[in-house]
Amino acid sequence: MAKRGLLWGCLALCVFGTAWAEGVDPKLQSAKATFLTAFKKKTPPERVLATTALGEFPRKDVVDLLLNKGCVDTDPSVRFSARKALTKLSEDRAIRQSLFEDWQRGLKKTQPHWADLLRALAATADDSQQAALVEDLNTLLSGPNGDLRTPIAVIDDYADQGDEQALTAVKLLLRVKLFETNFAYRRTIVQAAARIKSQGAIGVLIDALEKSQGLIQSDIVVALTRITGMKFRDKHADWKAWWEKNEAQFVYPSTLGPPYDPNEPHGASFYGMPICAKRVVLILDTSSSMRGVPIEAAKKALLATIESLPEAVYFDVIVFDEEVAAWKYRLVPASREAKAEVSVNISNRSLGPATSSFKALRTAFDLQPEAIYFLSDGQPTDGTPVQIIEALSYANRVRRISIFTVGVVTDRVKGGGEGLTRFMAPLSERNWGEFLLVE
Repeated sequence: MAKRGLLWGCLALCVFGTAWAEGVDPKLQSAKATFLTAFKKKTPPERVLATTALGEFPRKDVVDLLLNKGCVDTDPSVRFSARKALTKLSEDRAIRQSLFEDWQRGLKKTQPHWADLLRALAATADDSQQAALVEDLNTLLSGPNGDLRTPIAVIDDYADQGDEQALTAVKLLLRVKLFETNFAYRRTIVQAAARIKSQGAIGVLIDALEKSQGLIQSDIVVALTRITGMKFRDKHADWKAWWEKNEAQFVYPSTLGPPYDPNEPHGASFYGMPICAKRVVLILDTSSSMRGVPIEAAKKALLATIESLPEAVYFDVIVFDEEVAAWKYRLVPASREAKAEVSVNISNRSLGPATSSFKALRTAFDLQPEAIYFLSDGQPTDGTPVQIIEALSYANRVRRISIFTVGVVTDRVKGGGEGLTRFMAPLSERNWGEFLLVE
Protein backbone atom coordinates (compact mmCIF):
# COMPACT_ATOMS: atom_id res chain seq x y z
CA MET A 1 0.00 0.00 0.00
CA ALA A 2 2.84 2.32 0.80
CA LYS A 3 4.35 1.71 -2.63
CA ARG A 4 0.98 2.29 -4.30
CA GLY A 5 0.53 5.57 -2.37
CA LEU A 6 3.99 6.66 -3.40
CA LEU A 7 3.21 5.80 -7.01
CA TRP A 8 0.02 7.90 -7.02
CA GLY A 9 1.86 10.74 -5.33
CA CYS A 10 4.53 10.70 -8.00
CA LEU A 11 1.90 10.58 -10.74
CA ALA A 12 0.01 13.53 -9.27
CA LEU A 13 3.24 15.49 -8.93
CA CYS A 14 4.06 14.81 -12.55
CA VAL A 15 0.60 15.88 -13.77
CA PHE A 16 0.36 19.06 -11.72
CA GLY A 17 4.04 19.81 -12.19
CA THR A 18 3.53 19.62 -15.95
CA ALA A 19 0.41 21.77 -15.72
CA TRP A 20 2.22 24.50 -13.81
CA ALA A 21 5.18 24.25 -16.16
CA GLU A 22 2.78 24.89 -19.05
CA GLY A 23 1.31 27.88 -17.24
CA VAL A 24 -2.04 26.28 -16.39
CA ASP A 25 -3.52 27.96 -13.32
CA PRO A 26 -6.13 25.83 -11.50
CA LYS A 27 -8.07 29.02 -10.65
CA LEU A 28 -8.09 29.95 -14.33
CA GLN A 29 -9.22 26.47 -15.32
CA SER A 30 -12.02 26.67 -12.77
CA ALA A 31 -13.09 30.12 -14.04
CA LYS A 32 -13.10 28.87 -17.65
CA ALA A 33 -15.13 25.79 -16.72
CA THR A 34 -17.64 27.94 -14.84
CA PHE A 35 -17.84 30.34 -17.78
CA LEU A 36 -18.46 27.60 -20.34
CA THR A 37 -21.10 25.98 -18.15
CA ALA A 38 -22.81 29.32 -17.56
CA PHE A 39 -23.04 29.97 -21.29
CA LYS A 40 -24.66 26.59 -21.91
CA LYS A 41 -27.56 26.63 -19.47
CA LYS A 42 -27.35 29.43 -16.93
CA THR A 43 -29.33 32.65 -16.51
CA PRO A 44 -28.04 36.07 -17.65
CA PRO A 45 -27.04 37.12 -14.08
CA GLU A 46 -25.00 33.92 -13.74
CA ARG A 47 -23.38 34.53 -17.13
CA VAL A 48 -22.51 38.08 -16.03
CA LEU A 49 -20.83 36.77 -12.85
CA ALA A 50 -18.91 34.12 -14.79
CA THR A 51 -17.82 36.72 -17.37
CA THR A 52 -16.61 39.15 -14.72
CA ALA A 53 -14.66 36.40 -12.92
CA LEU A 54 -12.99 35.23 -16.13
CA GLY A 55 -11.96 38.81 -16.91
CA GLU A 56 -9.48 38.67 -14.03
CA PHE A 57 -7.05 36.53 -16.08
CA PRO A 58 -5.00 38.40 -18.74
CA ARG A 59 -4.56 35.60 -21.27
CA LYS A 60 -5.25 35.33 -24.99
CA ASP A 61 -7.50 32.28 -24.60
CA VAL A 62 -9.62 34.29 -22.13
CA VAL A 63 -9.85 37.15 -24.64
CA ASP A 64 -11.03 34.69 -27.31
CA LEU A 65 -13.76 33.34 -25.01
CA LEU A 66 -14.98 36.84 -24.18
CA LEU A 67 -15.06 37.83 -27.85
CA ASN A 68 -16.68 34.68 -29.19
CA LYS A 69 -19.21 34.10 -26.42
CA GLY A 70 -19.64 37.07 -24.08
CA CYS A 71 -19.61 39.87 -26.65
CA VAL A 72 -22.18 38.12 -28.87
CA ASP A 73 -24.55 36.98 -26.12
CA THR A 74 -28.24 37.67 -26.67
CA ASP A 75 -28.56 39.47 -23.32
CA PRO A 76 -27.35 43.12 -23.25
CA SER A 77 -26.15 42.90 -19.63
CA VAL A 78 -23.91 39.95 -20.54
CA ARG A 79 -22.55 41.77 -23.60
CA PHE A 80 -21.84 44.84 -21.47
CA SER A 81 -19.97 42.80 -18.83
CA ALA A 82 -17.93 41.03 -21.53
CA ARG A 83 -16.94 44.33 -23.14
CA LYS A 84 -16.02 45.80 -19.78
CA ALA A 85 -13.91 42.70 -18.95
CA LEU A 86 -12.22 42.95 -22.34
CA THR A 87 -11.34 46.59 -21.74
CA LYS A 88 -9.95 45.73 -18.31
CA LEU A 89 -7.80 42.97 -19.82
CA SER A 90 -6.45 45.37 -22.43
CA GLU A 91 -4.76 47.33 -19.65
CA ASP A 92 -2.19 44.51 -19.74
CA ARG A 93 0.47 45.52 -22.29
CA ALA A 94 0.78 42.08 -23.92
CA ILE A 95 -3.00 41.66 -24.24
CA ARG A 96 -3.37 45.16 -25.61
CA GLN A 97 -0.71 44.52 -28.24
CA SER A 98 -2.44 41.28 -29.23
CA LEU A 99 -5.79 43.08 -29.55
CA PHE A 100 -4.17 45.84 -31.58
CA GLU A 101 -2.67 43.28 -33.97
CA ASP A 102 -6.11 41.63 -34.31
CA TRP A 103 -7.59 45.07 -35.05
CA GLN A 104 -5.05 45.82 -37.77
CA ARG A 105 -5.48 42.39 -39.36
CA GLY A 106 -9.20 43.05 -39.41
CA LEU A 107 -8.67 46.16 -41.55
CA LYS A 108 -7.59 43.95 -44.45
CA LYS A 109 -10.47 41.49 -44.24
CA THR A 110 -13.84 41.18 -42.57
CA GLN A 111 -13.32 41.23 -38.80
CA PRO A 112 -16.44 40.14 -36.89
CA HIS A 113 -15.18 41.64 -33.63
CA TRP A 114 -13.73 44.95 -34.78
CA ALA A 115 -16.31 46.94 -32.82
CA ASP A 116 -15.39 45.10 -29.62
CA LEU A 117 -11.69 45.55 -30.35
CA LEU A 118 -12.28 49.27 -30.89
CA ARG A 119 -14.20 49.51 -27.59
CA ALA A 120 -11.29 47.97 -25.70
CA LEU A 121 -8.48 49.81 -27.44
CA ALA A 122 -10.08 53.26 -27.48
CA ALA A 123 -10.01 53.34 -23.69
CA THR A 124 -6.58 51.80 -23.10
CA ALA A 125 -4.29 52.21 -26.11
CA ASP A 126 -0.93 53.90 -25.61
CA ASP A 127 0.00 57.05 -27.51
CA SER A 128 1.32 55.35 -30.65
CA GLN A 129 -1.62 52.93 -30.79
CA GLN A 130 -4.06 55.80 -30.29
CA ALA A 131 -2.57 57.69 -33.22
CA ALA A 132 -2.76 54.57 -35.37
CA LEU A 133 -6.39 53.94 -34.34
CA VAL A 134 -7.36 57.48 -35.30
CA GLU A 135 -5.70 57.16 -38.71
CA ASP A 136 -7.30 53.76 -39.26
CA LEU A 137 -10.72 55.21 -38.48
CA ASN A 138 -10.08 58.19 -40.74
CA THR A 139 -9.37 55.77 -43.58
CA LEU A 140 -12.27 53.43 -42.80
CA LEU A 141 -14.88 56.17 -42.47
CA SER A 142 -13.80 58.49 -45.27
CA GLY A 143 -14.59 56.16 -48.17
CA PRO A 144 -17.96 55.70 -49.89
CA ASN A 145 -18.52 52.48 -47.95
CA GLY A 146 -17.69 53.99 -44.58
CA ASP A 147 -20.24 52.73 -42.03
CA LEU A 148 -21.00 55.07 -39.13
CA ARG A 149 -23.12 52.52 -37.28
CA THR A 150 -20.21 50.78 -35.53
CA PRO A 151 -18.28 53.82 -34.21
CA ILE A 152 -21.53 55.48 -33.15
CA ALA A 153 -22.58 52.32 -31.30
CA VAL A 154 -19.18 52.28 -29.56
CA ILE A 155 -19.56 55.92 -28.50
CA ASP A 156 -23.06 55.24 -27.19
CA ASP A 157 -21.75 52.29 -25.19
CA TYR A 158 -19.18 54.52 -23.54
CA ALA A 159 -21.87 57.11 -22.80
CA ASP A 160 -23.75 54.35 -20.94
CA GLN A 161 -20.57 53.46 -19.05
CA GLY A 162 -20.09 57.12 -18.11
CA ASP A 163 -16.77 56.94 -16.21
CA GLU A 164 -13.15 58.09 -16.62
CA GLN A 165 -12.36 55.16 -18.89
CA ALA A 166 -15.28 56.20 -21.09
CA LEU A 167 -13.92 59.75 -21.19
CA THR A 168 -10.54 58.47 -22.43
CA ALA A 169 -12.27 56.64 -25.27
CA VAL A 170 -14.47 59.59 -26.21
CA LYS A 171 -11.46 61.92 -26.30
CA LEU A 172 -9.74 59.54 -28.72
CA LEU A 173 -12.81 59.20 -30.95
CA LEU A 174 -13.19 62.99 -30.93
CA ARG A 175 -9.87 63.19 -32.83
CA VAL A 176 -11.34 61.42 -35.86
CA LYS A 177 -11.78 63.83 -38.81
CA LEU A 178 -15.48 62.99 -39.02
CA PHE A 179 -16.01 65.01 -35.84
CA GLU A 180 -15.35 68.17 -37.85
CA THR A 181 -17.48 67.27 -40.87
CA ASN A 182 -20.35 64.96 -39.91
CA PHE A 183 -23.34 66.20 -37.89
CA ALA A 184 -24.38 62.78 -36.55
CA TYR A 185 -20.87 61.78 -35.44
CA ARG A 186 -20.23 65.15 -33.79
CA ARG A 187 -23.59 65.11 -32.00
CA THR A 188 -22.99 61.56 -30.74
CA ILE A 189 -19.66 62.62 -29.22
CA VAL A 190 -21.25 65.66 -27.57
CA GLN A 191 -24.16 63.59 -26.24
CA ALA A 192 -21.68 61.10 -24.77
CA ALA A 193 -19.59 63.81 -23.11
CA ALA A 194 -22.78 65.24 -21.58
CA ARG A 195 -23.49 61.88 -19.91
CA ILE A 196 -19.98 61.14 -18.59
CA LYS A 197 -19.76 62.11 -14.93
CA SER A 198 -16.28 63.59 -14.98
CA GLN A 199 -14.69 67.02 -14.74
CA GLY A 200 -12.78 66.23 -17.91
CA ALA A 201 -16.04 65.90 -19.82
CA ILE A 202 -16.91 69.50 -18.93
CA GLY A 203 -13.69 70.64 -20.60
CA VAL A 204 -14.55 68.60 -23.69
CA LEU A 205 -17.96 70.26 -23.91
CA ILE A 206 -16.57 73.77 -23.47
CA ASP A 207 -13.93 73.18 -26.16
CA ALA A 208 -16.59 71.82 -28.54
CA LEU A 209 -18.84 74.83 -27.96
CA GLU A 210 -16.42 77.19 -29.70
CA LYS A 211 -16.97 75.59 -33.13
CA SER A 212 -20.59 74.45 -32.70
CA GLN A 213 -23.86 75.90 -33.85
CA GLY A 214 -27.50 74.93 -34.17
CA LEU A 215 -28.74 71.86 -32.35
CA ILE A 216 -25.28 70.71 -31.22
CA GLN A 217 -24.60 74.11 -29.70
CA SER A 218 -27.92 73.81 -27.87
CA ASP A 219 -26.99 70.30 -26.64
CA ILE A 220 -23.77 71.66 -25.17
CA VAL A 221 -25.36 74.70 -23.53
CA VAL A 222 -28.12 72.56 -21.99
CA ALA A 223 -25.58 70.06 -20.65
CA LEU A 224 -23.21 72.69 -19.23
CA THR A 225 -26.06 74.62 -17.62
CA ARG A 226 -27.49 71.49 -15.98
CA ILE A 227 -24.10 70.28 -14.73
CA THR A 228 -22.67 73.57 -13.47
CA GLY A 229 -25.68 75.78 -12.72
CA MET A 230 -24.01 78.60 -14.69
CA LYS A 231 -25.99 80.46 -17.37
CA PHE A 232 -23.50 81.72 -19.92
CA ARG A 233 -25.63 80.29 -22.75
CA ASP A 234 -23.56 80.12 -25.99
CA LYS A 235 -20.79 82.50 -24.85
CA HIS A 236 -17.73 80.29 -25.20
CA ALA A 237 -15.29 82.85 -23.79
CA ASP A 238 -17.35 83.16 -20.58
CA TRP A 239 -17.53 79.39 -20.12
CA LYS A 240 -13.80 79.03 -20.75
CA ALA A 241 -12.85 81.81 -18.31
CA TRP A 242 -15.17 80.43 -15.63
CA TRP A 243 -13.79 76.89 -16.04
CA GLU A 244 -10.17 78.00 -15.87
CA LYS A 245 -10.99 79.64 -12.54
CA ASN A 246 -13.17 76.87 -11.08
CA GLU A 247 -11.97 73.55 -12.52
CA ALA A 248 -9.68 72.65 -9.61
CA GLN A 249 -12.37 72.91 -6.92
CA PHE A 250 -15.42 71.90 -8.96
CA VAL A 251 -17.35 68.89 -7.65
CA TYR A 252 -19.49 67.03 -10.19
CA PRO A 253 -23.11 67.17 -8.90
CA SER A 254 -24.98 64.02 -7.90
CA THR A 255 -28.12 65.36 -9.58
CA LEU A 256 -28.41 67.70 -12.53
CA GLY A 257 -30.25 71.00 -12.44
CA PRO A 258 -32.76 72.43 -14.95
CA PRO A 259 -31.41 73.40 -18.39
CA TYR A 260 -32.83 76.94 -18.38
CA ASP A 261 -34.97 79.30 -16.41
CA PRO A 262 -38.47 78.28 -17.54
CA ASN A 263 -39.50 81.93 -17.77
CA GLU A 264 -36.58 82.82 -20.01
CA PRO A 265 -37.76 84.05 -23.44
CA HIS A 266 -36.61 82.25 -26.56
CA GLY A 267 -36.68 82.97 -30.29
CA ALA A 268 -38.23 80.71 -32.90
CA SER A 269 -40.56 78.03 -31.58
CA PHE A 270 -43.30 75.60 -32.58
CA TYR A 271 -46.12 75.32 -30.04
CA GLY A 272 -43.71 76.67 -27.42
CA MET A 273 -40.97 74.14 -28.25
CA PRO A 274 -37.78 76.11 -29.03
CA ILE A 275 -36.24 75.72 -32.49
CA CYS A 276 -32.47 75.64 -31.96
CA ALA A 277 -31.50 73.73 -35.12
CA LYS A 278 -30.10 75.39 -38.22
CA ARG A 279 -31.71 72.84 -40.56
CA VAL A 280 -35.42 72.24 -39.92
CA VAL A 281 -38.33 70.38 -41.51
CA LEU A 282 -41.89 71.24 -40.43
CA ILE A 283 -44.59 68.59 -41.11
CA LEU A 284 -48.33 69.31 -41.10
CA ASP A 285 -51.09 66.69 -41.15
CA THR A 286 -53.78 67.76 -43.64
CA SER A 287 -56.00 64.68 -43.34
CA SER A 288 -59.77 65.25 -43.37
CA SER A 289 -60.07 64.52 -39.64
CA MET A 290 -58.28 67.84 -39.06
CA ARG A 291 -61.08 69.86 -40.75
CA GLY A 292 -62.50 72.92 -39.08
CA VAL A 293 -60.90 74.54 -36.04
CA PRO A 294 -57.96 72.06 -35.70
CA ILE A 295 -56.53 72.67 -39.18
CA GLU A 296 -57.06 76.43 -38.97
CA ALA A 297 -55.28 76.56 -35.61
CA ALA A 298 -52.47 74.32 -36.86
CA LYS A 299 -51.92 76.40 -40.00
CA LYS A 300 -51.89 79.60 -37.93
CA ALA A 301 -49.28 78.12 -35.56
CA LEU A 302 -47.16 76.85 -38.43
CA LEU A 303 -47.21 80.22 -40.20
CA ALA A 304 -46.21 81.96 -36.95
CA THR A 305 -43.33 79.52 -36.54
CA ILE A 306 -42.09 80.14 -40.07
CA GLU A 307 -42.30 83.89 -39.55
CA SER A 308 -40.14 83.57 -36.41
CA LEU A 309 -37.32 81.65 -38.13
CA PRO A 310 -34.05 83.59 -38.46
CA GLU A 311 -32.74 83.88 -42.01
CA ALA A 312 -29.72 81.77 -41.03
CA VAL A 313 -32.05 78.76 -40.60
CA TYR A 314 -32.61 76.46 -43.58
CA PHE A 315 -36.07 74.90 -43.74
CA ASP A 316 -38.73 73.07 -45.73
CA VAL A 317 -42.40 72.28 -45.11
CA ILE A 318 -44.10 68.93 -45.74
CA VAL A 319 -47.89 68.49 -45.83
CA PHE A 320 -49.50 65.07 -45.90
CA ASP A 321 -52.71 63.09 -45.90
CA GLU A 322 -52.85 60.09 -48.22
CA GLU A 323 -50.29 61.87 -50.39
CA VAL A 324 -47.10 63.53 -49.17
CA ALA A 325 -45.89 66.79 -50.68
CA ALA A 326 -42.86 68.87 -49.77
CA TRP A 327 -42.77 72.54 -50.60
CA LYS A 328 -39.26 72.51 -52.10
CA TYR A 329 -37.81 69.00 -51.51
CA ARG A 330 -34.69 70.76 -50.29
CA LEU A 331 -33.82 73.06 -47.40
CA VAL A 332 -33.76 76.77 -48.23
CA PRO A 333 -32.84 79.88 -46.20
CA ALA A 334 -35.72 81.40 -44.25
CA SER A 335 -35.66 84.62 -46.27
CA ARG A 336 -38.58 87.02 -46.41
CA GLU A 337 -39.36 85.87 -49.95
CA ALA A 338 -39.31 82.20 -48.97
CA LYS A 339 -41.61 82.83 -46.01
CA ALA A 340 -44.12 84.67 -48.20
CA GLU A 341 -44.10 81.91 -50.82
CA VAL A 342 -44.55 79.01 -48.40
CA SER A 343 -47.28 80.87 -46.50
CA VAL A 344 -49.42 80.94 -49.65
CA ASN A 345 -48.69 77.26 -50.23
CA ILE A 346 -49.82 76.33 -46.69
CA SER A 347 -52.91 78.54 -46.73
CA ASN A 348 -54.13 77.02 -49.99
CA ARG A 349 -53.56 73.40 -48.98
CA SER A 350 -56.78 71.36 -49.01
CA LEU A 351 -57.54 68.27 -46.94
CA GLY A 352 -57.55 64.66 -48.08
CA PRO A 353 -58.18 61.12 -46.80
CA ALA A 354 -55.80 58.88 -44.79
CA THR A 355 -52.69 59.72 -42.72
CA SER A 356 -49.38 58.73 -44.32
CA SER A 357 -47.23 59.63 -41.33
CA PHE A 358 -44.45 57.16 -42.09
CA LYS A 359 -43.97 58.39 -45.64
CA ALA A 360 -44.00 62.02 -44.47
CA LEU A 361 -41.31 61.36 -41.85
CA ARG A 362 -39.15 59.38 -44.31
CA THR A 363 -39.43 62.27 -46.78
CA ALA A 364 -38.25 64.61 -44.03
CA PHE A 365 -35.29 62.31 -43.27
CA ASP A 366 -34.22 62.51 -46.92
CA LEU A 367 -33.83 66.29 -46.56
CA GLN A 368 -31.08 65.74 -43.94
CA PRO A 369 -32.29 68.17 -41.29
CA GLU A 370 -31.06 68.53 -37.73
CA ALA A 371 -34.62 68.60 -36.39
CA ILE A 372 -38.13 67.64 -37.49
CA TYR A 373 -41.33 69.16 -36.07
CA PHE A 374 -44.26 66.83 -36.75
CA LEU A 375 -47.95 67.66 -36.14
CA SER A 376 -50.77 65.16 -36.53
CA ASP A 377 -54.14 64.28 -35.05
CA GLY A 378 -54.37 60.58 -35.80
CA GLN A 379 -52.97 57.11 -36.03
CA PRO A 380 -50.83 56.44 -39.13
CA THR A 381 -52.48 54.56 -41.97
CA ASP A 382 -49.21 53.48 -43.66
CA GLY A 383 -47.80 51.40 -40.80
CA THR A 384 -48.37 50.65 -37.15
CA PRO A 385 -46.96 53.01 -34.51
CA VAL A 386 -44.54 50.31 -33.34
CA GLN A 387 -43.29 49.64 -36.88
CA ILE A 388 -42.76 53.33 -37.55
CA ILE A 389 -41.02 54.02 -34.24
CA GLU A 390 -38.69 51.04 -34.63
CA ALA A 391 -37.80 51.78 -38.27
CA LEU A 392 -37.14 55.48 -37.75
CA SER A 393 -35.25 55.04 -34.48
CA TYR A 394 -32.99 52.42 -36.08
CA ALA A 395 -32.24 54.62 -39.10
CA ASN A 396 -31.75 57.62 -36.83
CA ARG A 397 -28.91 56.03 -34.85
CA VAL A 398 -26.59 57.31 -37.59
CA ARG A 399 -28.56 60.49 -38.38
CA ARG A 400 -29.10 61.93 -34.87
CA ILE A 401 -32.10 64.01 -35.99
CA SER A 402 -34.32 65.33 -33.18
CA ILE A 403 -38.01 64.58 -33.74
CA PHE A 404 -40.44 66.91 -31.96
CA THR A 405 -44.09 65.90 -32.07
CA VAL A 406 -47.39 67.69 -31.50
CA GLY A 407 -50.53 65.58 -31.09
CA VAL A 408 -53.76 67.43 -31.80
CA VAL A 409 -56.77 65.85 -30.07
CA THR A 410 -59.95 65.90 -32.18
CA ASP A 411 -63.26 64.10 -31.63
CA ARG A 412 -62.94 62.39 -35.02
CA VAL A 413 -59.97 60.17 -34.18
CA LYS A 414 -60.33 56.82 -32.44
CA GLY A 415 -58.32 56.68 -29.24
CA GLY A 416 -57.94 60.47 -29.05
CA GLY A 417 -55.13 61.71 -26.86
CA GLU A 418 -54.25 58.24 -25.58
CA GLY A 419 -53.62 56.92 -29.09
CA LEU A 420 -51.56 59.96 -30.05
CA THR A 421 -49.48 59.65 -26.88
CA ARG A 422 -48.73 55.95 -27.51
CA PHE A 423 -47.37 56.87 -30.95
CA MET A 424 -45.82 60.30 -30.60
CA ALA A 425 -44.36 60.24 -27.08
CA PRO A 426 -41.99 57.28 -27.68
CA LEU A 427 -41.18 58.58 -31.18
CA SER A 428 -39.86 61.80 -29.64
CA GLU A 429 -38.33 60.16 -26.58
CA ARG A 430 -36.24 57.74 -28.63
CA ASN A 431 -35.18 60.44 -31.08
CA TRP A 432 -33.94 63.29 -28.85
CA GLY A 433 -37.12 65.35 -29.10
CA GLU A 434 -40.14 66.41 -27.10
CA PHE A 435 -43.85 65.53 -27.23
CA LEU A 436 -46.75 67.92 -26.68
CA LEU A 437 -50.45 67.03 -26.57
CA VAL A 438 -52.82 69.79 -27.67
CA GLU A 439 -56.50 69.45 -26.70
